[in-house]
Amino acid sequence: MKTIFWVLSTVVLTTPISAFAEQQLSKKEIMALFSGKTVHYTVTKQGINVVAYFDPYGEARELRDGKPDNHPWWVEDDGKHCIQFKGKKKNCKYVTKRADGSYVKYNRKGELRVEYKSFEEGNTNNL
Repeated sequence: MKTIFWVLSTVVLTTPISAFAEQQLSKKEIMALFSGKTVHYTVTKQGINVVAYFDPYGEARELRDGKPDNHPWWVEDDGKHCIQFKGKKKNCKYVTKRADGSYVKYNRKGELRVEYKSFEEGNTNNL
C-alpha cells in the first residue's frame, strides 16, 4: 500500500501543472458544445471577431467582422473540430478547455489561434 502511495505521489508531483490546467475535448464533448449553438469567438492572430451558428447538420453560418459566410463544419473521430472555407483546405484543430472553464484552439506549434467567448443555445442571431 505504501508503495502505491509513493508511486502516485511521485507521478502527481512530477507532472507539470499545465497538464492539469487544460483538457482536450473528445468528439462527443465538441458535438455537445457546438451543435445547434450560436458561438461568439475571436480568431486571435488576425483579431477577427466572429459570431457563428453551428447547425446540427454540418453547416456553419457566420458573420466574420460583420461579413456573412457559410461553410461546412464537422468533428473527426480523434476529436479535431474542422471547418472548410470555399476553395480552401480543411482546417482541423483540437478544442481545449482551460482550468478557468474557457475554451480555446491552438495550432500545432502551441500558439493560440481561437478564443471562444460564449455558447448560446439555438440560432440567437438568426444566421
